[in-house]
Amino acid sequence: MSVPTASAAWAVAGVADELREAYVAVGAAVVLLERVGGGAAHPALRAAQRGADQALDLADEAERLLGLGVQRLRTAPGRHAPVDDLAATVGAVVVRLRAAADRIDRFPHRIRVAEEQLRAAGEDGPAVKAATWEWARAAGQIELTAAGLRETVAALTAQFPAVAADPGRRRW
Repeated sequence: MSVPTASAAWAVAGVADELREAYVAVGAAVVLLERVGGGAAHPALRAAQRGADQALDLADEAERLLGLGVQRLRTAPGRHAPVDDLAATVGAVVVRLRAAADRIDRFPHRIRVAEEQLRAAGEDGPAVKAATWEWARAAGQIELTAAGLRETVAALTAQFPAVAADPGRRRW
């Protein structure tokens, strides 16, 4: 693959990554709107839900098309280094999974701090007890999520030792 072609493919792959991040943010906003609206019949809430759902559908299709285009360039006839593509992709995945695990590792502490703030403020009713019990369960699930991501990283780096040594290196 020529340098301009590879550069264009990376640029579009970057747009797809950013689109995916925006998609997640919109999805989170939609969930929040659904929770707050609670099935309300307000026309503005229904219109917002439809608009967000449509935006998510369009973003999903756009990401799929971007990925297909990049994949075509990477697998075009005459492509000489499919193993390098795999290594580069695994390297990018390892970097992202490590970053996600590092970020997720901080969440249980933040949850526990919120619990301590409630207790320090003297909050101790049934709703507080139920909420903190649910938060503690969620913190445990989050810890398992981070551990699972780290296990995935370990499995990938065991199979691709060069990625473990230099996960950020692009191989073109």
